[in-house]
Amino acid sequence: MRALGASRAQVLSAQRAEFAVLGAIAGALGSLGATAIGWTLATRVFELEFVWNGWIWLAGRRWGSPASSSTPGRGRARRSAGRPRGIARECLSTMRHG
Repeated sequence: MRALGASRAQVLSAQRAEFAVLGAIAGALGSLGATAIGWTLATRVFELEFVWNGWIWLAGRRWGSPASSSTPGRGRARRSAGRPRGIARECLSTMRHG
């Protein structure tokens, strides 16, 4: 987006939106997995009747989205603070000297 003339705020906004969608998808998949495991344990292991709970689906999507949309750019600040040549030298010296 930067190559097309987007500002830093626009790029960050697009990243937050992307991470929010990814978080909602991850929350839905986590809810699906939790429901499947709950069904398996209830019916196969404990031989109980499974009671479907819709709250887990709401909670998974509700908490998955903000958790992931708050993370873009956090691990990037130190790496992008310097000039590219200096960063490359620092990485090479770290790799050589452990």
